[in-house]
Parts: sequence; C-alpha cells; structure tokens
Amino acid sequence: MYREVFVPCDNSQECDYAIHRAIELARKCEAGVVGNHVYAAKLHDVRFRQLESGLPARFQPKEEIQRQRKIHDKLIEKGLQLISDSFLDRMEEQVKAAGVKMKRQLLEGIHFEEIAREVNCNGYDLCAMGAHGLGRQPHSQLGGVVSRVMRRLEKDLLITRTDRPLRDGVYLVCVDGSSYSYRAARVALELAREFEARVEFCSAFDLDFHHIAFNNIKDVLSYQASRVFKFEEQEELHNNIIDKGLLKLCKANLMRAEKMAEGYPEVETGSQVLIGKPFESILEYIEELEPTLLVLARHGSHRIEGTDMGSQVENLVRLAPCDVLLTGTVDVRPEDVPWIEEDGVAGLEWDPLAAVRIQRVPPFAQGIARNAVEEWVEERGFDVVTNELLDQAIGSLLPTHMQLVMGIGQAEEIARAEVKAEEALADRPVPMCPMGSDREAARARARGGVTWSKEAWERLELVPLIARPLARSTVERFAKSRDAEHVTVQVMDENKQAMIEADTFDVETMMVMFSELRAREIRAGAEGAQGTFSEAGGSKCPIREVQEMLDRRAAEGNGGGE
Repeated sequence: MYREVFVPCDNSQECDYAIHRAIELARKCEAGVVGNHVYAAKLHDVRFRQLESGLPARFQPKEEIQRQRKIHDKLIEKGLQLISDSFLDRMEEQVKAAGVKMKRQLLEGIHFEEIAREVNCNGYDLCAMGAHGLGRQPHSQLGGVVSRVMRRLEKDLLITRTDRPLRDGVYLVCVDGSSYSYRAARVALELAREFEARVEFCSAFDLDFHHIAFNNIKDVLSYQASRVFKFEEQEELHNNIIDKGLLKLCKANLMRAEKMAEGYPEVETGSQVLIGKPFESILEYIEELEPTLLVLARHGSHRIEGTDMGSQVENLVRLAPCDVLLTGTVDVRPEDVPWIEEDGVAGLEWDPLAAVRIQRVPPFAQGIARNAVEEWVEERGFDVVTNELLDQAIGSLLPTHMQLVMGIGQAEEIARAEVKAEEALADRPVPMCPMGSDREAARARARGGVTWSKEAWERLELVPLIARPLARSTVERFAKSRDAEHVTVQVMDENKQAMIEADTFDVETMMVMFSELRAREIRAGAEGAQGTFSEAGGSKCPIREVQEMLDRRAAEGNGGGE
C-alpha cells in the first residue's frame, strides 16, 4: 500500500506519535522510512545582522563585526547540524529497534517549503507529521509548519495527535459523493484490512442553511421580482428538495461506500447520515464514536479550481481530537466512484471528445442534456456516445440557436445560424433622435416606422446574436402597440416591465425556465418518480417545449406586423 513514508522530526511528543505510526505502517506494508529534519541556518544569519547594532561598543568596529559574523555563522550552521543529527539519532534508534530500514535526510531552508517540495517531487506515498511541534501554545489548534505543509502536499498526509495504534481501531471516513472522498474510502478500507480495524462511513448535509438562505432571499426580493422568480412555488419545491433530496443524496453516498466495501469482505463496516453543518456534525459524531483515525479527502464535490483545501476539511483537521489521514489528489479518477442500482440504469460509455463537449452545458441543465442524448443514442441501438452521434442527437433534439445557448452545437451550424441572424438584422436602423433629418425619417418609414436610439441599440447588442432578431421583434412590436415610433432605453424597460406584470415568457427569463425544469427533475427523483423525461404525456426533451414557445411568439409577432 505505502512503499515509503516520510517523517519530519523535531523531537516533540506529537512527532514521536508520528514515528510510531510510521513504524506500524512500514512493518505491515514492508515500506521504508525516511527521517527528515529541516534547519534554517540562513534565517539565523539574517537575524544576527539585524541585531548587530545592539552589540557592545567593542564589537562595533568593522573588522570585529566581520569576525563575529564568521564565528556566528560557523557556530550556527555546525550547531544546527549537530542538533538535527541528534533528532535523527533518536528516531533511528526507535525505527531500527522495530526492524524497519530508515534513511536520514537533512535539509536547509524554510521548514514547510522544503518538506512540501521534497514530498511532492520524490517518490514518497505518505508524509507523517505531528499536529504540533516544539513551539506549541495552549490555545493553538494546529502547528504552523504542518498547517502550511497540508496546503501544499499532493500526497497523503497523516497528522498525529494521540498514540493510539492503527491495529484493532475504528476508522471514520467522510464521503460526499466526490471521487476524492471515495479514494479516501478506498485507502481506509485497505488500511482496515491490513490492521483488522472497523470502518464507519458518514455523510453529512446542512438542513438549516438552505432554509435560512431562502428566507433571506425572500426578504430582499421585490414583489415584481418575486413574481418572476415564482417565489411560493420555488419555496415549496426547495423545501421538498431539502427534506427529501439531500437525505436521499447522503444515503446514496453511503450506499456507494458500502458497495466499495463489498470488495473487502474481511472489513466490518457501518454507516451514518449526519444532519447539520458538516464539520460540526462530524465532530459531534467523533465525540460519540471515539475513532482511532479520521480519514478525509483534501477536497469535496464543490471543489473550486485553484483552492488548496475544502473549508469543511480544514475545520476538521484543526478541531478533530483524533489522528487524521488527509488523502492527496494523486490517483483520483472520477470513474472510481462506485455505481449503485439506485442510480438507475447505468449510463452509456462516452467517447472522450463527446464527454468534453457535454461538459460545456450549464451545470443545472447538464443532467437533462446528458440523459436526453443517451436516450436518443440508445433508441438507435448504440452503446457508446461518439462525437458523431452527439452531433446527430443535438441536431434532432435542439434547434440551432438553442444549441448555442446550451454551448454544444457544431461550429458550422452555429456559424450558419449567426449568418442568418445577421441577415435578419441587416436592416439595422440608423440611430437617430426623434428630430432627425428627413432622409433618416424616410429610411425609418421604409423599415416600418420604428427607429432606435444609440443607447437602446447598444443594449440590444448585448443579447446573444442568435436570439437578437427575436428580441428586436419583441421590442418593436411593443413600441408599435404603444404608438411609439422611436425605441429608447425607457421603451425597452417598459416592455420588460409589461412582460413581468403579465407574467409572460421573454428571452431574458429563459434561463430561469431551464432552472425550473431542472428543479422539477430533481424533485421527481427525490419523490421516487421517474422525472421530467418520462412524465405521462410529456415530451422527451423539455427544452423543445421552450423552443416551441419561442416559435409561437415569433409567429404571433410576424402575424401582428402584417
């Protein structure tokens, strides 16, 4: 499992615990141990120069200062090396007494930088460190070196607080559905098999936060905004998702972990759903369970690119009273997430190019789009979604400008659609004021009697090109209905307000409608139904309904203008 364990040594009590765990792991896994100490000679050299002005007068002459610097540098460097060797001598006695091979290593530099660089850039599988060093203070939660090292490591990190052995222990593993957490689960199961330990899985969700956040939104929304948002319906749907969907999600997370554990029949396992702020509910469960080891993934399912660690994980590492194994980011593969029957029919295999393209779909619509494509492909007797089949499915399921909105259309189709949109906008009006020239007025009459102000046209150009002709037609139809021959920003605002008050669909609320469709799918899943795609009498692609609504409104607009 682990082939080489790296142990930074500083002769502290927690460091001794790390040495004991490294020995335990090395003996069981037939691994090697590397004892390391980092000393900062250059730091002392800089500090000595900063303090030179406070030396007595007899040391102030330039020649004497130079002599003292040489003496100091030699004493500090030699002295730190002797201290470092003494630390490693003591560690080597323990390691060799246990029959484990050990290599010694001294590094000069900033402690956390050198440790992180050495572990990441070489073939170590695990770094074992004490939670505190020699500078521990009564109120400190975590040592300064280890708190910085854990943010930079890509490999597994064992942080020790107690001297409880791994054998015959209880390992608590936190899973949240991410591939990171299931790698942590696999590591815990392998350790438990080697050390005859029991594994407990837990998955937590915060029930109260969503209600608090929703009520907060309710307080700031205006009446008109509430109507667009359909607040009462959203609140009912949201509560349904919270009360049922999140619980179902946590249970599915645990079922996947139990499915993984079936590959380790020697290991006894259990599982528990926890309700509350994840790190707090897990800490409370730790008090009850008293595990030997808490196993955490460095990141969770909500990882943001560029972050070095999840917030819940950081809180747990700092506050957990037991040893913590923080699994790294190497060898993490999404396909390692166990599949369970509750996931429904197993999804089709995707060609890499097709898989990349489907990821461009907005997250809230990705499940709908993926299911629709897989259903289309499966109906035609294929078992792999290739790039070519994805093109055909998209062409069948989505009109071109909807493909652009979803971000998955072919470049050629999008280009053709943009050309058509440009043609529809070819009679771009000459921006003019109501008191324009006779020639401008004549051109306006030839176009249907509507002119646009410069500011209004600039706002129209913010609409995606594919949807711009429809947006223009909608605004001009509204202007004509109000006997206005000149479109200004105010007219556009009045048009939008009228649509809000009439509770009608416009292009700007299209994304809200997609969100509602996705929410309906989630709610159906939480209630045990088959969801939007298989509702009786419903279409196979809800997005098609959006397109049909747009087409009907465009047809009405053309009919009204004749």
